[in-house]
Amino acid sequence: MDVLNRNLTTREKMLVLLLSFILLALVYYKFVDEPVRRDIAAARNRQLELQDEIDLANLQLMQIRRMQEELAASNSEMGGSLAARMPSYSSKKEEYDFLNSLLLEADDYYIGFSGISRDGEQVRRNFSLRFDAGSFESAENILRKLENSEIRCLIGDVNISTAREPSRNDAANYYQERDILTNPVTVNAVATFYETTYEGTADMELPAEN
Repeated sequence: MDVLNRNLTTREKMLVLLLSFILLALVYYKFVDEPVRRDIAAARNRQLELQDEIDLANLQLMQIRRMQEELAASNSEMGGSLAARMPSYSSKKEEYDFLNSLLLEADDYYIGFSGISRDGEQVRRNFSLRFDAGSFESAENILRKLENSEIRCLIGDVNISTAREPSRNDAANYYQERDILTNPVTVNAVATFYETTYEGTADMELPAEN
């Protein structure tokens, strides 16, 4: 009983104070410092994730702007044909009828559709043309009408040559006969009609969506 009621020595008081300090430090570390550090680490990780999302969004914005610039440049180069109507799939008959009507101005012609490709709702119908025209101006007029057709169309490679093979026996007229500006011409071209699957009717020819 006397042991329980005795006064603590200075050394014992220092030990009790030290143990109390250590206990308080452990409590602070466990319930204050550790949770705060964990929250800070989580906040930093979230900050990095948000920065990645911002970088990705900026990259997508740059790509969209570049596509818009390319589209505007193409539209300007083609005289505004990209603003033309993009019919619903499948408009092959309408396009074929348009080409037949257009090429009535030619002396002779061939039309060959070479397949289609698809990117989302956009469908590209590729075709080739060969036609004879009485003059370079007449051929140019046909190509301009195709380029500016109501159906969206993009002309690719074009080759124009004289419609007849000049005779090398007549040296005086050889180079004159090769002049495409003053002689009948033959035109070979590849081009693409654009369609959309929106409100269109799918068939066996339509590729799967990318």
